[in-house]
Amino acid sequence: MEVKISLRYCLYARKSTEQDERQAMSIDSQIKEMVAMAQRDGIQIMAIKQESHSAKLSKRYPLD
Repeated sequence: MEVKISLRYCLYARKSTEQDERQAMSIDSQIKEMVAMAQRDGIQIMAIKQESHSAKLSKRYPLD
């Protein structure tokens, strides 16, 4: 008996800069592109995660 495993995926979109002109694609554009690719390839998306802040300026990890 063959067991079929169904993979599920999460999309992750990130905007790493506050300056829109320096960002290659907006978060919405990234998500739209990834969803289109997933639909084309028959990939099941379970969640979409997004972030829009600079890791460089994070208060969690001071540069001291």
